[in-house]
Amino acid sequence: MSRLAALFAVLATTLALAPAAHAEKGVMLGIGEQHATMFDDPLFTWLGMKTARIVVPWDVMRMESDRERLRVWLDKTRLLGVQPLVAFGRSWDRRGHKQLPTLSQYRNAFMRFQEMHWDVDTFIPWNEPNHPKQPTWKKPEMAGRFYNAIRAECPACTIVAGDVLDTPGMTRYTERYRRVLKEEPKVWGMHNYGDAYGRKSTATRQMLRITKGELWLTETGGVVRRPRGRVGVSMKRRLRDAAGATRYVLRLAVALPRVTRVYLYQWREVSTAPWDSALLKANGRLRPAFRVAAQFLRRDVSSAPRALPLSAGASASAASSPRRCKSSDLRYPFQPGGPKYFGVFRLRIVAGGCTLARSIARRWMKRFEDEIEQGRVKLPRRVGGFRFVSLPVRQAQTYKLRGRRGDTTIRFLYRVPNG
Repeated sequence: MSRLAALFAVLATTLALAPAAHAEKGVMLGIGEQHATMFDDPLFTWLGMKTARIVVPWDVMRMESDRERLRVWLDKTRLLGVQPLVAFGRSWDRRGHKQLPTLSQYRNAFMRFQEMHWDVDTFIPWNEPNHPKQPTWKKPEMAGRFYNAIRAECPACTIVAGDVLDTPGMTRYTERYRRVLKEEPKVWGMHNYGDAYGRKSTATRQMLRITKGELWLTETGGVVRRPRGRVGVSMKRRLRDAAGATRYVLRLAVALPRVTRVYLYQWREVSTAPWDSALLKANGRLRPAFRVAAQFLRRDVSSAPRALPLSAGASASAASSPRRCKSSDLRYPFQPGGPKYFGVFRLRIVAGGCTLARSIARRWMKRFEDEIEQGRVKLPRRVGGFRFVSLPVRQAQTYKLRGRRGDTTIRFLYRVPNG
């Protein structure tokens, strides 16, 4: 037998035995998912994944809606004891979609992130920097400097270098990226969809050759649907192929000693999205790839709980969006019989009901008016377990309030005579 044939035989034997050995080797299996509703799903808790990844814009702290979405996601990881891996990427603002931030802008944005989420310590400086749609595509040196920026601000953090996609030019891009780094990273990352779907290890092994330290497969798995994907292939065949790709990449990870983490993408299908590599269908039914992941984690699928129903999932998704609540009964006129110009306006609640929002707003208003009657203009800071802060507002005689209790956020304007 030739030396090459012998090597292939050894690799085949290793991969065949890998499922029984993954616990000893210690490959951690996580999930990449943008929606916080995953953490509410009893299937997720049952599966026992201890790490999850989210991709956010580099300027995530700029927009209130982005900040709130991230806060809800991270709060749920804290509640479940799941380690978050936060990956930064291009801005979600259309005006800055293709704009590369300066090093100063990027560093300042990261400092704002740290001020709010000081307990998060595992980061990817830029998600898929070698993707053609990323502003870092032809600027690997700048992507590398973003790594340096995070390291300067967080010496103790785990920073995943690279995080490149296994496309042509990956090696050259990574080498240029590496040259500007001020340290030898302990962890590198890559998305090896090509290897997973092609049942090969070319790009993954190449990444191992040109780097040192651990390698995390920060996004991988089997793709069911993608833009300009396969046409005329049945869904049954696609699901079977996706499960096969997932099984292969997990076995590959076990066979390669320096690969220590794998993040599959994603949890549940979004039926309207052009990309689908989810473990669950939109209605919560288990896909074959979920069964592969469960087997890898030594879970008996026959004992799995039911997934979060679609209606509950929709409710949970809606819970992360502001809900408008009636507040006309919380207003009063300057004089009896006059128009109700004063009181509570624009009442909103996130992750809660309007009954709660009106109750808390009414209690806040009463406490504030009690203070005014005693000659003091003092804004209540805590009402019903909610911690309130006053936000900037341009309108005269108006206060803009935000109260938080756990995942629930209440916002409203309070207009007061001679305020």
